[in-house]
Amino acid sequence: MSSPTTLNVPGDHASMSEALTAAKDGDTIHIEGRLESPHVRVEKEITLTGDTLVGLDPVAIGLFASATISGLRVENPQGHGVVSMAGTPLIEEVTLHVGQTAFACGSNAAPTIRRCAVETCRVGLSAQDTAAPDVQGLTVSSRGTGLLLRGESAGTFREVGIVAGQMAGVEVTDRASPILEQVAVALGGAGGMFLHGASTPKLRACLVKSVQLSGIEVSETANPTLDGIQVSEVRGSGLFLHGKSRGTYMDLHIESCGMACIEVSEEAAPEIEGGSLRAGEAHGLWIREQARAEVLSLSISHQGAMGVQATERAWCTLEDCCITMNRDHGLFTKDQAQVALVRCEISENAGHGVFAGDTSRVSTQDNRIAENAGGDLQPTGNGQIEEAG
Repeated sequence: MSSPTTLNVPGDHASMSEALTAAKDGDTIHIEGRLESPHVRVEKEITLTGDTLVGLDPVAIGLFASATISGLRVENPQGHGVVSMAGTPLIEEVTLHVGQTAFACGSNAAPTIRRCAVETCRVGLSAQDTAAPDVQGLTVSSRGTGLLLRGESAGTFREVGIVAGQMAGVEVTDRASPILEQVAVALGGAGGMFLHGASTPKLRACLVKSVQLSGIEVSETANPTLDGIQVSEVRGSGLFLHGKSRGTYMDLHIESCGMACIEVSEEAAPEIEGGSLRAGEAHGLWIREQARAEVLSLSISHQGAMGVQATERAWCTLEDCCITMNRDHGLFTKDQAQVALVRCEISENAGHGVFAGDTSRVSTQDNRIAENAGGDLQPTGNGQIEEAG
């Protein structure tokens, strides 16, 4: 068996096609200088490395084997960068400058992507079918979206930084179930993250900052798990839950939103536990329509309007929450909304502590409601505030 060989292009071979034909498993193809090439289809377990590959076809590099791309710059101004469709390739320290998708993963491919940078693209990384990329250390500057995860794709995405354009920084849809950890989205012209379809993503220690719409939007029947999420300086709601979405939301820290820090509408039914909502221009928590929410151990303060507002036919339990120093009522209910307060503190709000209007109903149990400038309890119309039990 011959030992691995390095094939230089154009030094040893005039074109990538010739080098790929000559290469055997274990060989290295080294690109010298700036090489323009038609589609590079890799079906052997080889290594591509060197300087710059400029794609001339819709796809610069197609991976159909467990190959390696290391230390290469890939350009394709009109097309896609690296498309992985099979095997477990390794892509490390690669820089891409493309017009369309930088990294695409399909079929059952499971590429490992390490310390890569996307300078410009329409989509930073897309995964579909049952692809499961393992990504760590990726930066994306995109005119569109950073991560687009769909089909039944999975995979893990760690230490990803995204500057997005006119679409969400991260979109997860269909039945995708990725894990996103330490993913940051900033300066997006649309929303930060959009989780929809029947997706079940898990997000840990992620950050969304300075986007034009909602920080994180969850819709349809998505059922995500969020833990340790920070959202700030967004023009829309920090967290917008609607459709028939579910999900568990833990240790949320949301501040400086143009709309509600958390907005729950339609038939959404989240479980929210822990964290803080602070310094928004509107309400801290707004529950409306037929939404149902269970909220535990949440601090809501310094909002520009109500701490919590429940309207229409919404239903909510607030347990061990602190609602304080908001510019209007601590809790405001109207229409047919129902809220249960258990062991909460509602104090030092500029309006009433609890205001119940129309035919809304608030039940209270073991709360401290005191020192609110407008008064502590204010039922009006047929609204009811009553001690449980």
